[in-house]
Amino acid sequence: MLQAGDSTQNLRFDSHDLVITLQHGKYLSGTAATWEQGDWDGAPGGSPGSPPVGNGFSDQLDIIASLSHGLYLTGPYAPGGSATPLPPLVASGGSIGDGQTSIVYNSISGNVSVDPPSGAQLTSLHIVSPAGIFTGAAADQLGGSFDNDTDTAIFKATFGSAFGAISFGAVAPSGLSEASLLGDIRAEGSLDGGGTLGSVDLVYLTAQIFSDGFESGFASYWSGAPWPVGDDCINPIFTRGGTIFGDLADNTVAGDIDSSCGNLDTIDAWYVYAPWCDGTMRASTCDSGIDTVVAVFSACNSRSEVACNDDYCKLQSEVELPTSSGDLFLIRVSAVKNATGDFALELSCF
Repeated sequence: MLQAGDSTQNLRFDSHDLVITLQHGKYLSGTAATWEQGDWDGAPGGSPGSPPVGNGFSDQLDIIASLSHGLYLTGPYAPGGSATPLPPLVASGGSIGDGQTSIVYNSISGNVSVDPPSGAQLTSLHIVSPAGIFTGAAADQLGGSFDNDTDTAIFKATFGSAFGAISFGAVAPSGLSEASLLGDIRAEGSLDGGGTLGSVDLVYLTAQIFSDGFESGFASYWSGAPWPVGDDCINPIFTRGGTIFGDLADNTVAGDIDSSCGNLDTIDAWYVYAPWCDGTMRASTCDSGIDTVVAVFSACNSRSEVACNDDYCKLQSEVELPTSSGDLFLIRVSAVKNATGDFALELSCF
């Protein structure tokens, strides 16, 4: 007997079934639907090749039926079940804001996000890593009845709504190579209104290091001061130290990661510091002209804060942490009560 949700009729109910169904765009459309298109409320019954007939539509009754048996992601529910095919591998050469769905990996933070085709929204996204790279933080932006997050897959689906560009957070290790991801990451999904994602590509973000010490992670190379400001944790500016001059007035994005010791300091600037020494790392804003807060994180979520200081040197701030060659620190600079003005961030290792 077929169970509700098994749209591919392989005697399993998994994320691939939901993707296939949502690609038809029949849910709550008011138009006739077949078993594959989401008419499941006649189950259990029938057999592969001859599914049961429900009310002829894809609606809430079908979702209730697919949740009621508890067989989602439990493997074959009857003898003879066949394996679910893997989605296609992602392609190289992706860019943000183009006409394709892109999986975006930040090699500094391990953040994974999705960028849908320009002007489009998704109803499902299934990212698969047979190598099991999703060993970092729990994925953000999930919470639906069918959403799941494991070492080998992240799945998000919406019924009756859609989503655009989202970040799952630092779900993967940092430093993975582009070549390894292109040989591992697979993706499938559905567009709002129906349709497949087509070819999904990879956008690989990394730091560009310039020999003169002017180092910008993901912004263009500038040749003046202040240096470009990283608007958020997943797009920081990469630096190996020295004094960085900036102005929080250049930053117009209120981040979603706050420091534990700040006070109304939602506007921030982010840096990745690679000290490359064994000893102590220091991040100081003591020469700044505004009331600053400095916090250090190990990943892009509030649970990963490892140090925070406000008013170490009068109204300015400083933190020190032990470090070894090869360590990376995510450094957040903000100002009390979202003040704007010039700041100087001095990064050193001794």
